[in-house]
Amino acid sequence: MVAQRQPEAVPVEAEPALYDDPQPIRLPPDWELTDERFLEIAHLNPDQMIERTPDGRLHLMTWPDRLSEHVGAQLIMFVGFWRMAVGGEVRTGTGGYFLPDRSSSAPDVSWVAPEQIDSRSSGRGQFYLAPRFIIEVRSPSQTIPAQQSKMRRWIDNGVQLAWLIDPYDQQVWIYRPDGSVEQLDRPNQLSGEDVCPGLTIDMNQIWQAD
Repeated sequence: MVAQRQPEAVPVEAEPALYDDPQPIRLPPDWELTDERFLEIAHLNPDQMIERTPDGRLHLMTWPDRLSEHVGAQLIMFVGFWRMAVGGEVRTGTGGYFLPDRSSSAPDVSWVAPEQIDSRSSGRGQFYLAPRFIIEVRSPSQTIPAQQSKMRRWIDNGVQLAWLIDPYDQQVWIYRPDGSVEQLDRPNQLSGEDVCPGLTIDMNQIWQAD
């Protein structure tokens, strides 16, 4: 029997971005962007995705397109089902974190381990900690180098396992605290390793999301 060759995956073209991500927001030079002020700005602008850089600047993030949003939703379902067995909390891009370097970011998918959930929550949708595990899904306006820099910042702030997923070229980068970065081309599955024991994601279902 002659084995049939599997057809190569065809990269999906991203929808055109309205502008490059992120867009900086200008603030008065003598105005300190405290945690309280950042939260107030975020709650006054619920239809915007706003992040704070370590040096106290605000960035307005662009919304995902249909493909990146659908991939993110699929990933949330996988991680959510796994969480039901292990506990903790799964958060989407609407739940952010105040990180040790004074930045504030919200990954597309994140998991806070049970032992991390304590009084360090701000009570307004933010945690004063780094989640144990995060996933970022690239949107059309986000460049790979910019996202890779952001992933390293997540690890530097204490995240134990981080995945950057590009749904257009179907690539994955895995970041670990030892500084290693593993790049995978259209992997069939991803494992939570020893950080998220038992978590396995069938990436073939994710790649079919388009």
